[in-house]
This record gives sequence, structure tokens and C-alpha cells, in this order.
Amino acid sequence: MASKYEFVATNNGYWVKAGLNGALTQVIDSAGTWVGGGGVITNINGEEFDSVTTPTTETGVYAPTITVWCHVNNEIGAVKILDAAPFKMILVQAWSQNTSSDGGTWKLLDNASADMTDVVTAAAVDNDVDFAGKIIDAASTIGAGEDLYVSPSGTLDAYIFATFMRID
Repeated sequence: MASKYEFVATNNGYWVKAGLNGALTQVIDSAGTWVGGGGVITNINGEEFDSVTTPTTETGVYAPTITVWCHVNNEIGAVKILDAAPFKMILVQAWSQNTSSDGGTWKLLDNASADMTDVVTAAAVDNDVDFAGKIIDAASTIGAGEDLYVSPSGTLDAYIFATFMRID
């Protein structure tokens, strides 16, 4: 049974309270204060996210997502995005946004070894957005305590985003 509200972490340290219909109802800042007035929420962290099970084709599941990100700029080799995941998660989307006209390629790696996505080519165009074309199902999960890496190449200057759902 889904809860009345879902909390979704954003990349700027705010938590968003949204109804099940997706309508934004409140924003909570990183100090736990309702933006725009209201009560105070304390002790919210990733462990508060309920785990979900794989739905059947007849049912759906509401699940909050967690997005982690980093900025790469002419990096060589694997760059750690997430250090010791707090719980088992499944990758649901990955994308990049160029921050200059320097292009290149990237892919996500579980524990710097298994490819989680195909190689994504980011065009040499400022503000270009590119999504992973494939999430490799055999490596689409990251276990509790495992790390997440991005492996960029070329002169890539971009934000790399990865969105997960808790599944343990």
C-alpha cells in the first residue's frame, strides 16, 4: 500500500513533498524546515525510503527515487559518484548535461567493474543532454555498501545524473 505522500530527494539538498497525483504540495529544505511556512521535519535520510517489490503487469507501485550526480571535466578513468550505497537500489535512468562545448563519452559502473549502462556519446555542444540508451539488466542494481562510478572519456565537461529506486 502506497503512503499518502512521496518524498523525492533533489540534487540541491531540498526534499519535495508531492501527493500521489504528482502535484507539488510542499518543499522541505536541508534543515528540515517547510519552505513557505508549516511544521518542521527532522531526521529524514535515505533509510526512510521504503523498499519496493517488482509489480505485476496488473498493478503499479509508487516509489520515491533518489538521484545522485557529479560534474566531470576532462577526467581520466573512473570517478566515484556514490560512496557506499545505503541500501540495494536499481538504476532507472541515467543522463548527462554538457556544461561546455567539450564532448566525449561516459558510462556508469557498479563498483568500478560492471557496466551498468551502454557507452553514451555526448555531442560537443554546450547544454547538450544525452540519455543512456541501455541499462544493462544483469548489472542494473547496486548493493548496500557498494559504490557507483562514472567512466568518462575525451574532453567531456558535463553533469552526470543517475536515478535509482530502493529495492532491498
